[in-house]
Amino acid sequence: MMKFKKLGDLIEIKKGKKPHFTETPTSESIRVLQIEDLRGDTNLKYTDNESGVIANESDILLAWDGANAGTIGFGMSGYIGSTIARLRPRKDVKFSTPYLGSFLKSKVDYLRGKTTGATIPHINGSVLRDLKIPIFPFSDQIKIASLLSKTEKLIAQRKESITLLDEYLKSTFLEMFYSNPETVTWEEVWFEELVEQKKSAMRSGPFGSSLLHHEFVEFGDVRVLGIDNVVNNVFQWNKVRCITLEKFNQLSRYQVFPNDVLISIMGTVGRTAIVPAKIPLTINSKHLAAITLDLKKAKPQFIAFALRSHPEILRQLNRNVKGAIMDGLNLTIIKKLKFKNPPITLQNQFAQIIEKTETLKTQYNESLKELESLFGSLSQLAFRGKLNLDKVEAVYELEYESTDNDQEEPRRIDYEKVIAKPKKEKAEKKIESSLWEIARTLSTSRKNIPFNTLEGNAVLKARFSKAPQGFNFQELEAFLIKEGFNYEYDKVRDFVFEKLEAKELIQFYASEDWIKNNRKPLTNSLQQEFSDGQGSIWFVVNNGQE
Repeated sequence: MMKFKKLGDLIEIKKGKKPHFTETPTSESIRVLQIEDLRGDTNLKYTDNESGVIANESDILLAWDGANAGTIGFGMSGYIGSTIARLRPRKDVKFSTPYLGSFLKSKVDYLRGKTTGATIPHINGSVLRDLKIPIFPFSDQIKIASLLSKTEKLIAQRKESITLLDEYLKSTFLEMFYSNPETVTWEEVWFEELVEQKKSAMRSGPFGSSLLHHEFVEFGDVRVLGIDNVVNNVFQWNKVRCITLEKFNQLSRYQVFPNDVLISIMGTVGRTAIVPAKIPLTINSKHLAAITLDLKKAKPQFIAFALRSHPEILRQLNRNVKGAIMDGLNLTIIKKLKFKNPPITLQNQFAQIIEKTETLKTQYNESLKELESLFGSLSQLAFRGKLNLDKVEAVYELEYESTDNDQEEPRRIDYEKVIAKPKKEKAEKKIESSLWEIARTLSTSRKNIPFNTLEGNAVLKARFSKAPQGFNFQELEAFLIKEGFNYEYDKVRDFVFEKLEAKELIQFYASEDWIKNNRKPLTNSLQQEFSDGQGSIWFVVNNGQE
């Protein structure tokens, strides 16, 4: 039967203090940890103060106050800010930090639901201390934390892939429509010249008494769009708002049509989306403007992206945004936007890139939901003792001995050191679509592509997997630069070492005679790291060999 203990019997809780930051940190300065650091913020802050509550990498950090109360972090050291609490195992308690952190992450929603404070939420200390944590052998704690951490890393990688797709689209847009030297030959137009020549081609939704709150119905024949439908810069069905068909007959001039561009003009200003082809009878609310374009002059994909990303359009919008209480747009401002209108063929090409990218993003988002669901299921099974840990090995990690001194780093002690890792099993290799592959498939110019493992795998498969005589590091470097990657030597070097360790690349030493007979002599920038002497280190992609 599983044993449980109250968290308050196992840990000591210490709140942080308000820091005094230094603008010019030195080697003696100490990092200050705040809520932003728990969310992976890279804008590090430091202090020169010698007082405060210090945390080490073995402590759990918990956001105690504010909208992000309940956020968990660990593996960081420094003074903690006043909105952070340090959770440290008591002296006589042997607990794995990753296991304790994983358990608390599984309780974030529960803790947030029990916060105190009418305006600013605070973690309820009594509720936190009363949490019952399952007690497993130390090695099993490591195994559970490892499996959950692996899933979390997959989730983080998937989120990064989605972010990279957005960055790729933005950089592609700027390259095609802003930094393109051909822009000097394009016609400069007013925005209103690109809309369909009909009444109400540009319209904001019904205002004031035209549509009152009590006229919305839970179920109706006509949908009403709001900010929530465009807030993520893509059309999404969210909150259901309806009106009757009778009411629609009074407001029919606000109807939206397939391929209309929507832009938020109140509240969260400047978010855009395109109305999908299959849409029921729908109008826009006062928070949105709907724009019906002349499709012979402008594509919705170009216009929607330009309204939120084109530097010249953004300058004009920022200069003219109006609103007494909150920022807001109006149709007059939008009509008088002036910019270079690219050829429709180029707009069509960009629309194809968006379509391909959005398809991939949909797949990534579906995968993300599956991973998040898997993580939730694994967490529940793990903390109920229902996970089969037989196929996971325990390898030892560094632990710390507790101290009562807030300014003193705990002493490291030699427990059996642990990091759990799954036993090696053969798995089917799968290459996901990369940004480089997307650009190559669409025959678009390739620039500023971030290099990561996904991109490196795609390059190895497409370019080097069928090279029986192999390649050296300089050839890989040259190919990445030619193909438009943001080349960073350290990242590429680490990728090569990673592939060698996984036996996905095989290395061998090529003598000068072999190079002369088989390849042109090439200087290898990794040579000193791999070997001394003359010749060069070469690589061959392992296509299934051991």
